[in-house]
Amino acid sequence: MRTHQLGESGEHWVADRLRSLGYEVEFLPRNAKAVDLVVTGQTAFRVQVKCSDHQHIKFPSLKALDGLADEDFVIALMPSSTNRNMTLEDDEMWTFVVPAPIARQAARHVHESYRADYLSRRGIEPAGSFGPTVKFYKNTAWHNQARLWLWPFRDAWSGLPEALR
Repeated sequence: MRTHQLGESGEHWVADRLRSLGYEVEFLPRNAKAVDLVVTGQTAFRVQVKCSDHQHIKFPSLKALDGLADEDFVIALMPSSTNRNMTLEDDEMWTFVVPAPIARQAARHVHESYRADYLSRRGIEPAGSFGPTVKFYKNTAWHNQARLWLWPFRDAWSGLPEALR
């Protein structure tokens, strides 16, 4: 499955899941910045959906994360096994429901750590803003730290605002 097809499939999967939980969901145009879905429960919030066919998640850039309000969320989907491609089946994937302020804070920390540790040793100054990638198949101190902040948000649908019903 191509990247944009996987992304669109992931957006539809998340929208269906949110509807099953009692929310109203509206899709935004494909070229909308930083947001894929507008969700209405007892309060409204927006969602950025990230979907990967490998055991890693590339979060939005810092600039995109800054475009999310504090009440918004990043919902990330990835396969639960390193030897499996994403199929969007509940038992074959991990879902992370991350509040935007946490994603922003973690992204800044990961961004600065990456800049300080990896790029500075190579004398590289990054052009613009990039999003952190959390890789579950790498066993380095940096990736382990990134996984630590993400893991508590696995299947954290209960952290969303109250639904309509």
